[in-house]
Amino acid sequence: MPWFRYTPLGSVGQVVAQSGNQTVGPGQTVTIECKHTPRVNCWDSEASKKYCMSWYHQIPGEVPKLLMYYTSKRASDVSSRFSGSESGNQIDFTLTISEVQPDDSGDYYCMGEHFIGEKEKRQWRFTQCYSIIQKPLM
Repeated sequence: MPWFRYTPLGSVGQVVAQSGNQTVGPGQTVTIECKHTPRVNCWDSEASKKYCMSWYHQIPGEVPKLLMYYTSKRASDVSSRFSGSESGNQIDFTLTISEVQPDDSGDYYCMGEHFIGEKEKRQWRFTQCYSIIQKPLM
């Protein structure tokens, strides 16, 4: 019997959840996709050849926890079961959770940073997409 179901809740700004409904059983893998237009970019020297896409996990009633940054770098204390990737076009991004566990339930957010204007007068636009993994009602 599946532990929880993944359902995209919609989008805000220019990030769109791409995955359909998925029923995930214990130990299985879930993939959450986000599409960001225009292309994600940033002017951080540490992010050279990386894209500024971050992923967050939020348990209801708690603050969001950073999972991934620069698309594929795991934040401190984040399990190696979580991985992030980008398709090569700076638009399509994926969060993969392998060997799913009950503690993985909650809301998942992707946040893309988009550079606007000249480098010296840079501005950032942050957009989010919302998706959720829920434990089934018993």
